[in-house]
Amino acid sequence: MFDDFSLRHIPTLLVATTTTFQGLMPFWNVEYAIEELGLPKRIAVFKEAHPVKIFSLARLSILGALMFMFYFQKTLPEADIMMVFMGTYLGVVESYVCWR
Repeated sequence: MFDDFSLRHIPTLLVATTTTFQGLMPFWNVEYAIEELGLPKRIAVFKEAHPVKIFSLARLSILGALMFMFYFQKTLPEADIMMVFMGTYLGVVESYVCWR
């Protein structure tokens, strides 16, 4: 399975692992997942916010699972494209949110 492994595969595996397993966090403790995002406790205990967080991180875990799929199918250009788009889009969005 890791016959063709090289050091340049580490970023792909790191991003795939963190996005897949971070997306599963709210299934066990949604309040912790909301607070881990940096939102205050008053929002974390607000029950109406829980489904929103679960849905958003479920989508994120799907992206991580797709990256794993591309990696294990040895279609690394597709995984690279996903990383570029995720990094660019999420970087812009997170920068905007932090700026606001």
